[in-house]
Amino acid sequence: LNNNNNNNSSSSSSSSSSSSSRTEEEKEVTPALMTVVSAGAWEMRHGGFLAAAAIVEHAGGSQAFRTEMLELAKQSLEDDEVRVRRAVAEFLEKLVARDGISVYLAVKDIIFGSITANFAREKQVDSEKTVPAAQLAKQQQRQQQQQDESMKQKNSAADVVEHENDVLDADEDTTSLFRSKPKKNPALADIKHDTEGWRTLETSFHALQRIMVGAGEAFSPHLTDELLGLVYKSTSHLNRFVRETAYLAIGTICSIFDEARLGEVSDQLTAMVSRGLSDNWSQVRFAASVAARKYLANAPNVAVKYYDRMLPAMCLNRYYVAEGVRLYSIETWRTAIGERGKALVAEYIDHIVPFYVKQAGADNHAVREAACHCIAELGLKVDKDAVRKHVSLLLDTLILCFKDESWPVRDAACVACGNFVSSFPEESKPSLHELYHLWFEHVSDNIPSVREDSAIALGKVMGAYGKDAIDTVLPELEKLLPMAKKQPSESKQYGALTNTTTFGVAQMKKRANDEKLHTDQTRFSCGSLAPKMKRAAGGCMDHGFVRPKEPWESSDGAVYLLRELSAHDPDATAKLMPVLAEIARVHTFAHYTKLLETIWKQVPVIAKNMGKRPFKRVLMPLIEPLFFTLRCDNRLAMSAAGSCIGKLCAYLGTRIFRGRLEPDQLHQMDTSPFVEPQFKHVK
Repeated sequence: LNNNNNNNSSSSSSSSSSSSSRTEEEKEVTPALMTVVSAGAWEMRHGGFLAAAAIVEHAGGSQAFRTEMLELAKQSLEDDEVRVRRAVAEFLEKLVARDGISVYLAVKDIIFGSITANFAREKQVDSEKTVPAAQLAKQQQRQQQQQDESMKQKNSAADVVEHENDVLDADEDTTSLFRSKPKKNPALADIKHDTEGWRTLETSFHALQRIMVGAGEAFSPHLTDELLGLVYKSTSHLNRFVRETAYLAIGTICSIFDEARLGEVSDQLTAMVSRGLSDNWSQVRFAASVAARKYLANAPNVAVKYYDRMLPAMCLNRYYVAEGVRLYSIETWRTAIGERGKALVAEYIDHIVPFYVKQAGADNHAVREAACHCIAELGLKVDKDAVRKHVSLLLDTLILCFKDESWPVRDAACVACGNFVSSFPEESKPSLHELYHLWFEHVSDNIPSVREDSAIALGKVMGAYGKDAIDTVLPELEKLLPMAKKQPSESKQYGALTNTTTFGVAQMKKRANDEKLHTDQTRFSCGSLAPKMKRAAGGCMDHGFVRPKEPWESSDGAVYLLRELSAHDPDATAKLMPVLAEIARVHTFAHYTKLLETIWKQVPVIAKNMGKRPFKRVLMPLIEPLFFTLRCDNRLAMSAAGSCIGKLCAYLGTRIFRGRLEPDQLHQMDTSPFVEPQFKHVK
């Protein structure tokens, strides 16, 4: 007992000492912290509020300290520095979590006054040109094209080359170019970007949202119709950052309200969330996806009534190009919908199909690509009887996307068309003629993945229609496969490449050092504008380029098509294998190693499709170019050749394969680092 008493006394003494020490430290820190927060440098104010937030969260701080910091926070809600305002919002979140709703009441009028005053830009009258980013980019592009035309008329090609060389050689001129003060362009002087001129609107909304998070359910009585109306109105604001914050606030509201209260506002709430799930900007989509998950989790019986409005966008976002949106949407679908996904899509197919068709025509190429993936999914996974009546409309939509200027959209449409034709062969027959033309064109596309996916789609068509499709594909394959023999020796990866976009990389070399093209121009971020531009309008993510197709690319695509043919007609494939060996011996153009890489990756698949005995009859002509590739200087091609040798040994038998080799080839095989050890030195 004495020991226990001593231990308790020691523990109490230690706790008292620790508390006293903490109090003394706080007395020393808090005055200095308030001095820092009142300092002139924004970095000090920023750090001060973050430190205050940490003190309030973990230590609490004295009442006097919290009261004084609240007053400083009220004064800093409209600080000139955005990072300070965000730090104030974080501090208010921690403070309201500790001191309750009184903190919100203390700053409510300031926050609402800031939001109301800045919701519309200053002096935004009819005479002022305030346009969305897409329209601004379009005007910028039109002006740039006019300047380009003027430059072409004034300068000959020789003058341009001479000018570029002069700029490169003259360091002083180049330095002065970058130091020169840009002049204001009178034509675009009064145009504002859609994120410019809103002052503290976004951060004031952010502070309101963080206060909601800190207060939790205690904030529920203060979610008045006025506040809800302001949040709803902000979801359609021109500034995407305001929209993002508004959807984060809606997500918080969904966490605060119980299901009964959410049911009362469900009509407006569903409309807002559904619109946000289709927003043009990824960060807004993500915020709306967070709100949708909370809505579905906290009010499942309410949300189910609105599946016809929410499911289409939720489905599409599972294929959205922005990884955060895509992964979050997949997880939401898994947790909220579970195993009912296919059945629900079939049930609401009449709402989903029109949404996909509309999204396939969106300005944002990433949305069009996602729509094509979703349409492909309908053809593969959803009940065919539910989809059948929409096949014609969906195919027409995919054919339009197949002609898109963005190659990822064309690629996705290509795959989707193949899926639909294989799933609905009868319904697809009226579109076959046009589809064949598109697939054959894209087998020779500039983009390797488009070439392969076109071949895969044609393989599915051969599986669906049998001999009729094979008879259509075979003549085209016979024409395309030997095209590498016609390849000029000076092939270029970007040969004759032109780009009609203002910001495309294809024109960078020509434009980079031309002073006239970089003087008196409006400066803005093309990356921030790209998602809102029209189909071929440009931007950092623009895929809209064109160049003449190289003959070797036709052969490259034909190799993929030969692989697909081998699964349906091994005899016809065997007749084309000598041609494959011939193009594997063409090493006279710059990119022959890319073609060789494709060939040796497909040969093992072709061998298995043909069968051992038929393939062994056509193997010998392939051995010499195969071992040539194994010793070439391109490591990707060498790796493909080594992998091909290993797979053929595994399929045919190592001794059978090695028995067809010359002594120097055996030595090369045994010493190559690209051939697996188990296939070496086998007697």
